[in-house]
Amino acid sequence: MTGRILGLFLGQEALSRYPAFEPDILIDESLELEEYGVRGRVIHTPGHSPGCVFVLLKNGDAITGDLIFPSILSGKPSLPFWADDPAEARRSIKKLIDITSGKIYIAHWKPFSSAEVKRSFSSLFEGTNP
Repeated sequence: MTGRILGLFLGQEALSRYPAFEPDILIDESLELEEYGVRGRVIHTPGHSPGCVFVLLKNGDAITGDLIFPSILSGKPSLPFWADDPAEARRSIKKLIDITSGKIYIAHWKPFSSAEVKRSFSSLFEGTNP
């Protein structure tokens, strides 16, 4: 909802789209990073955009980019302002919640604990199959 309201002030949706690029590595669901010197794996989490991923480190921390945004009013973890596919974003957040146990680092705010993210999204997933 916030993204749609801001879109009225910032211009048409088409103006916010970026041209596609050719990826160096294709990821189906996940990619182990050990061979690159990182103890973790990349996990496909579409929704904000089709190619979004997050990095899950062996210590349980995750780097999510724009999958989670802080709420404008409370600063608590919330859905992204813009999402190509909001239902897919919710499924990706559920995937993140299910496998992360440490801190969750987002692109535009401070890190959140996994417990804080789980609390913020618990009502979104109660009694539903995201």
